[in-house]
Amino acid sequence: MPTDIRKQLIAPCATRREAILDDIVVDLDLGALLRRILLFDRYIVESWRLAEFAPLIKQLGADGVLSLLRSGAVGIHCDVMEIGELREQGSPVDQILSLSVLFSGPRKPYPRSDGTDR
Repeated sequence: MPTDIRKQLIAPCATRREAILDDIVVDLDLGALLRRILLFDRYIVESWRLAEFAPLIKQLGADGVLSLLRSGAVGIHCDVMEIGELREQGSPVDQILSLSVLFSGPRKPYPRSDGTDR
């Protein structure tokens, strides 16, 4: 069953500020997150290693974040990828031949709380 693209959004809700060693620091845009929840049936957070969730929990509390995730209105997409486009040289921006998903490196599994990898 195809999903109406106007009912779902996949986008980040934070901007990446810096990386200290392997820790990613982000600036959460809570207003953008709340507007997207109101405007779309489902908002999928495009996440940087779940770094958005520490400031989100500070703002909404753990119960608030869990309620959003359990409601199905908010989902999480956490993967190292980028979208690339292919078009003929010199062609206008709107004449894209194809879109491809590009993975930037080996897909390293995230560790689980029980010590195993996902």
